[in-house]
Amino acid sequence: MRLLVATHSSHTRGGAERYLGGVLPPLQKMGWEVHLASEDDASGELARLVPTTPSQLNDEVDAADVVLVNGLYSLRFEERLLRRPAVLFAHNYYGTCLSGEKRHRWPSPVCCERALGPACFPLYFARGCGSATPLFVVDSARRQLARRRLLGRYQRIVVGSEHMRREFERHVPGRVVHVPLFAPAATVDHEPRKSGRFVFVGRMTPVKGGLLLVRAAAELQRQLGVRIELVFIGEGSEQRRLEALCRSSGISSWFTGWLEPLERDRILATACALVLPSLWPEPFGLVGLEAGRVGVPTVAFAVGGIPDWLVDGVNGALVPLRGDLVMALSSGMRRALVDFGQGGAWGSNASARAAVFSLEAHIAKLSEVLRQAAEIAQ
Repeated sequence: MRLLVATHSSHTRGGAERYLGGVLPPLQKMGWEVHLASEDDASGELARLVPTTPSQLNDEVDAADVVLVNGLYSLRFEERLLRRPAVLFAHNYYGTCLSGEKRHRWPSPVCCERALGPACFPLYFARGCGSATPLFVVDSARRQLARRRLLGRYQRIVVGSEHMRREFERHVPGRVVHVPLFAPAATVDHEPRKSGRFVFVGRMTPVKGGLLLVRAAAELQRQLGVRIELVFIGEGSEQRRLEALCRSSGISSWFTGWLEPLERDRILATACALVLPSLWPEPFGLVGLEAGRVGVPTVAFAVGGIPDWLVDGVNGALVPLRGDLVMALSSGMRRALVDFGQGGAWGSNASARAAVFSLEAHIAKLSEVLRQAAEIAQ
């Protein structure tokens, strides 16, 4: 069968594109004739994995048995794809939230479980759901409401976590399929882990909780009188603030920027724990599985899809997103230190837990969903 895969970029920098880099070759091995349509110039890594499409998108769409949409920006581009049976892989809160963050900031951080609708507009400002910049609000509302309407045109909506299944069932009941994500194969062997070293991987933006992590590390260092080291892998708008707060708090820190997978895994494997201090409901939190495959547990808030793979006291620490967040996070980090110091099982359990989320199982279920979507439309 002929599969047209549509994505924003053919370069594997973002999470949605890295996901495609993992699934396209196995789909081809299963017999799918895979073609690629991207919103950029189609000169990236993904274009080398599959035959490039002709310049005339309409011809390619007409020839497809089914289309897999994997994170687009242009609504016009998406409309053209929906002439054929289509499956959406929802990596984020596509068409379900005005801000895309699915959380309230005031009076305290809390995840939102509302379906997108008229009540969201007054709540957006009253609860601090996102940026209050007028142009952002108008553009975001227009885009998300348009996406909300497009959801009903997909044969199936594929999501990676039980949390996301519940979220999309509120909007398009009966069309949502949970296909658990997978941990890519480790690129390094397990390295000696270092007590007191905690690693953050991701975008350094307010929603990711980096500043909270520094404050929690400073509290832990004060409580225990031991040296805490933070390694930040990634970039973002808060990096300078994070660097300054580490200096003023007396926290040893290392900012690496974005790294190639081999180097990222090498550093990640040396951590006492990964810390995922996200203040929004992560759709899945794949970096936790990436840490687990190299034997590193995770400390995180119990939000979004994270509880799908993180079991408190087994492969890390889940802490509640309520009350004193600094104390809650530092408590989870302290438990990771204790487990490591006592030769506990969190690291080995993290490896075992990551192995449950296999690429083979993901591909088998995804391929089934694609075939069913094509057959439904016949």
